[in-house]
Amino acid sequence: VMVLFSFCAEQLIVLMYSETYAGSALFFQLYLLVLPIRIVVFGSAMMALGMTREIMFRSAIDFALNAVLCYWFVIMFGLVGAALSLAVTLYVWTVPYNVFKLARGFDIRVINIFPVKNLLQILAISCCGAPFLWWATKNALFDNLLTDFIIMVLTYTAVTVFLLEITNKISLRTTLKKKVIQIRRQVQL
Repeated sequence: VMVLFSFCAEQLIVLMYSETYAGSALFFQLYLLVLPIRIVVFGSAMMALGMTREIMFRSAIDFALNAVLCYWFVIMFGLVGAALSLAVTLYVWTVPYNVFKLARGFDIRVINIFPVKNLLQILAISCCGAPFLWWATKNALFDNLLTDFIIMVLTYTAVTVFLLEITNKISLRTTLKKKVIQIRRQVQL
């Protein structure tokens, strides 16, 4: 989703909000950088371990670091600096702190908290459809923006799912079997 919407950001914004807001696509792209981090819910795990002080400390540093970075980044980069400061704060401070604290709390290796290798592999596979997306955003396929967007999304999704399937990152067959079993159980109730 992050790669897809990064390339189709302007089309998506225009489709949803009109040409007037096309300039906000860059902000949207920067906030998309936050998506990979959001797959792990750190706060709940930290609360389960009784780390409420660590959460408060992290939040205070998050606030202070983001405020300082936001101030300087807005001066250097304009309004886009605010979005950039959030992404930098999350990647430089918040995630490393959370991962380190959870690893200590669960008494496991840091690498076992966040599936970095898996995420990087999936990101690499997701980027394989990027050349098509880049080309499609530069060359209107049809005279209708919605049609172009739908064709881009469907094509990108098909390529990405195919590559994820052949690299054994996902199994559509297993997923579909589980869904069918789940639906059958619901029907029987």
